[in-house]
Amino acid sequence: VETKKRDAYNPTRPAVHAVSVGDREIFLVNALYKGVLHYRDGHWAREAEEIPPGSRVSVAGDKHIVVIAAHGKEADLSTSPGVVEGKGAVELRVWHRLADGQWEGPATVAAEPIPLASPDNRWYARPGFVVQPYAPPNFVPVAWTCGRNWVKVLRVPVAE
Repeated sequence: VETKKRDAYNPTRPAVHAVSVGDREIFLVNALYKGVLHYRDGHWAREAEEIPPGSRVSVAGDKHIVVIAAHGKEADLSTSPGVVEGKGAVELRVWHRLADGQWEGPATVAAEPIPLASPDNRWYARPGFVVQPYAPPNFVPVAWTCGRNWVKVLRVPVAE
């Protein structure tokens, strides 16, 4: 999938999150582009283009693909499409990839009245937001913080 190259660097966390299903498929999300990249049979395809940059991907039970994103006030879309500003309320939203390859969602699974912790470089949004890349078959664990002295943990259910 060809896209315009962007330059970004952050030594504390990679911009890419990827999981494999079996030995033939890869699902990848990143902090720079919307959607999910899906590799299968030697080819890449973009899926679920409404999923925002900075999302996290997980595979539950080696078959269910789940993407979770922090959704908040969007920046000026003319200069930085899909980028979440570091102010205001945030919702954690989830998408599930169905067996037929279609995507279901988003569904809101949690909300915070204040922004999640994030660095100044907004291309690397949401370091206070963690999704386990490989999870049990019935749920995906998610943890987040808002820069206060607490961490919240949620089990996002996955239908088997």
